[in-house]
Amino acid sequence: MKNSLLYLLAGILIAGTLPAQDLHFSMYQNTPLYYNPSSAGAFPGEHRATINHKNQWKAIDVNYQHNYLSYEKNLFMKQNGNHLGVGVMVLNDRSGTGLLNQNYAALSTAYHINVAENNFLSAGIQVGFGQRSLNYSNLSWDNQFSDNFFNTALPSGENVNTTKSFADVGAGVQWNALLAEKYNVNVGIAGFHLNSPGVSFMNDAREKLLPKYVFHSQALIPLPLSNTSIKPSIMYSMQGGHKEFIAGTFIRYELREASKYTGFIKGTAVYIGTHYRYKDALVFSAGVEMGPFQFGVSYDVNTSGFKNATKGRGGFEFNLKFTNPNPFLKPKTNLSAFF
Repeated sequence: MKNSLLYLLAGILIAGTLPAQDLHFSMYQNTPLYYNPSSAGAFPGEHRATINHKNQWKAIDVNYQHNYLSYEKNLFMKQNGNHLGVGVMVLNDRSGTGLLNQNYAALSTAYHINVAENNFLSAGIQVGFGQRSLNYSNLSWDNQFSDNFFNTALPSGENVNTTKSFADVGAGVQWNALLAEKYNVNVGIAGFHLNSPGVSFMNDAREKLLPKYVFHSQALIPLPLSNTSIKPSIMYSMQGGHKEFIAGTFIRYELREASKYTGFIKGTAVYIGTHYRYKDALVFSAGVEMGPFQFGVSYDVNTSGFKNATKGRGGFEFNLKFTNPNPFLKPKTNLSAFF
């Protein structure tokens, strides 16, 4: 237990102060509502559902699990493409051996305006509610040792609340463009925890969830005379003294086109990619798109000082996405920058 607690504390120190930092996903492109509320409805279709699961640092006694679930729907679509997008996101974060758990749910709404030919400007807001909880069952305390024996029936002497709830507010904007009728470009900026909600288990007013600001950009660039395209992307976030920068690219190859009339032949594509999270990890990714479904997997290889404890093993992340109508049957638009 002592080693587990030491590893947990080491992870917290490397990540930054616990209340000041959000969890992160390596395949951030596939968790759009988590990085920008204006992404709600920024896709070519009517419905989109996404599931993400990240399990990291299994090489040590204490690992971390992050789960993401979202659903989006486009409403009031006009002929010029203007429309309202709504989305709901649910997050679950388990840190350590169940010591710290967080559940979070948020509603996002965004409006997408066709400001020029093949150019959309999107603005969105997000309102959320979170709850953090502590589980002491796996911890032992000095007060529970008596006559050289450990007795769980003895009081721990700790007087700390085991749950803490908070309301949350975020907002964001982004620009999507289709340049030269083939190059997809996306640029966005967002802010989260703008109300700096208190998250202290001891009701310390000084302990707040600090505002987080995110900048992201990506492009989808088809290569001439081929079924191959590349998708470079960057994401930078800042939350208190913690900063995160990740950049890299995917290579996508379309194996076959979907049949536009019978629907019997499903469009299929595969992709691979490499990204680097500055001073933290190399991320290797691969995935397949088949009709309305997309499945992706990534693996982090630690490069930070924590690699001595993890032996370089960061962790796996899995993503499953469903988009309706089938995106292979939709024309490439300036709202398809996200996978």
